[in-house]
Amino acid sequence: MAKTGLGKGLGELLGDIDDVYSKDVQEYQKDIIATNKIDANPNQPRKTFDEEKLEELSSSIKEHGVLQPIIVKKNNDRFTLVAGERRLRACKKINIQDIPCVIIETNKDNMRTLAIIENIQREELSIMELAFAYNLVMKEHNITHEELAETLGKSRTHITNTLRLLKLNENIQNEISNNNLSSGHGKIIASLNPNQQSDITKKIIKDKISVRDTESLVKKIKTNTTINQDKIIKIKLMLDKINIKSVITKDKLSIEFKEDKHIDDFYDLISRSL
Repeated sequence: MAKTGLGKGLGELLGDIDDVYSKDVQEYQKDIIATNKIDANPNQPRKTFDEEKLEELSSSIKEHGVLQPIIVKKNNDRFTLVAGERRLRACKKINIQDIPCVIIETNKDNMRTLAIIENIQREELSIMELAFAYNLVMKEHNITHEELAETLGKSRTHITNTLRLLKLNENIQNEISNNNLSSGHGKIIASLNPNQQSDITKKIIKDKISVRDTESLVKKIKTNTTINQDKIIKIKLMLDKINIKSVITKDKLSIEFKEDKHIDDFYDLISRSL
């Protein structure tokens, strides 16, 4: 896939969104549309909305009106939301019947990207939602961390560290989403294997371990794991040579004896090393 999968490229797309929000744009049709004729964007990456902030937005809209139009795409006799879900939800909350809209033409894939970028620009996504959004845009448009960072005006370190959270298992991602674990902790423990991640997460939450101390703890775990694994693998190779079946699970070596001869061989092996 070309890196400009949208035809114009992500950089120009961001410019297009800013233009759509400008009152001076003449190329897009504008209209007042009934809120009950607007369907949600099925590709909206944001899964949760802060009810308290929605209440605040509703109060502001009730007093001042909708200052910035939402973006929609015409779909037969109805419309599909592309960007501006919080404004639409806030209007419905206080039973506002009509809302100012900018009507644009876009395909299904672009709708998803527009929704993602609109949320990224407005920093309304949680850190985990942001990680999934970054990953989705990168995959759909075959761009690098550097290119995404430049397009969004973010640092490459921010992009890379955020994407690192996707290496965490689902339970730990949920702990971060529920604010039981910080993203700082998550970025550090992401380099561990899934079982180690789970074990250290429980300890961090239970003992309220700081990010700095977590970093030291992870280094210790990785060092010990490397030494143990190396020794375990060497032992397994030795056992293989004398036809003794063994299996490595996590950091353990399990030996199975099916014949007396195997026990004798193992005994001889140990005896020779003493």
